[in-house]
Amino acid sequence: MSTNHTGLPCPKCNFKIKFTMQSLLISEVVTCPSCKLELQMNVPDQMKSHLQEIVLAEQMIKKAQNFKG
Repeated sequence: MSTNHTGLPCPKCNFKIKFTMQSLLISEVVTCPSCKLELQMNVPDQMKSHLQEIVLAEQMIKKAQNFKG
């Protein structure tokens, strides 16, 4: 299993904020778990469409990996 070191550094405290593509589709606000700074994440509609396709593909891959035939 690979270690993922990605994240958005908080502009206030530099804590690495982690969020998923799915969370960007659901909420327009990402909150820093360290200092509680709220960041507005305005995702353009065309990008949301692409994110939905990626999230769906990820879900299908997970189902296929868990399939026991």
